Amino acid sequence: MFKELFKSNYLQKSKKEITSSYFIPEPTKSLLWISDESPSKRVSTGSIEITISAISIEDNEKDRSSFYAEPSLIWTQLSIKKNNSLETEKMYYPDFYSLTPKQRYQYLNWLRDITEETNLSYVFLYYYGLERHLLIGNYDLAVDEIVKLIKYHDKGTFKSYAIVSLIAATIYRKRNDILDKAPYILDEISNTSLFLRALIGKSLDATMVLKLTNKSGFKNKRYIQKFPELFKKILQNEIGKYIEENGSILEQIDIQNIPKEEEVLFANTSIPSEARSTNSPQILEDKNFQSIIYKLLEKTHLRVKDLKSKKK
Repeated sequence: MFKELFKSNYLQKSKKEITSSYFIPEPTKSLLWISDESPSKRVSTGSIEITISAISIEDNEKDRSSFYAEPSLIWTQLSIKKNNSLETEKMYYPDFYSLTPKQRYQYLNWLRDITEETNLSYVFLYYYGLERHLLIGNYDLAVDEIVKLIKYHDKGTFKSYAIVSLIAATIYRKRNDILDKAPYILDEISNTSLFLRALIGKSLDATMVLKLTNKSGFKNKRYIQKFPELFKKILQNEIGKYIEENGSILEQIDIQNIPKEEEVLFANTSIPSEARSTNSPQILEDKNFQSIIYKLLEKTHLRVKDLKSKKK
């Protein structure tokens, strides 16, 4: 009797049963990494190799260890226990293998609808697998899912991690069409976002320059705060004049020779360091860049001041 009760509470299912019994829909279903093999094949993270190409990891039989190190990998032989509670504690660097049977159930249950509110750790867990797809799996479906996750789980550090990975994958894959789905990745005040702007020749507009006010060292924000629309309009005109005379702002930055610092691009710790992080040009710290932004803001400030003084 006790054995039967145990069996009914702790469920072990195959790959096919997992996706069908939890009613996991497409495209989520197709983006999951699942193994029916013994968890003994699991290897520690950081000891794998990934070839960055357009092949599926499941097609790369020479490096199955990469597959077994994936934190989001659903091991179907691990036990799952039904429950109606939701884990509220944060789980740093979660992986399916280390979840409790109850937590595994909660996670799989959430995959039925990834737009539903849940523990952010479960969002990260699914997202880890999507990062792997960005590099060596179904890039297009993964991008769509990440954009959806950002929309419904815009909290904590998740959005910033997701945007950086989208930018990095765009550069790796040379797929600028992502901007049609997630144009906001260019609006981030980060070195990676500015680097992507420089690569695709996307100019800075007034909205972006205003976001860079603090980084440029410009402190006199009186007219920015008092006449925001007027200031923005005149600033856009000043940017237009600058581009006409000098070319794009980012073209003035010697990106190849400015200082670089290592930046983590992907949250998934099973992605090897050479792909997971890169030496990113520190555009925001470049004195020439800061000077250009500062002068544009200063010229705009003086023009607004002049306009307002003439009206008095």
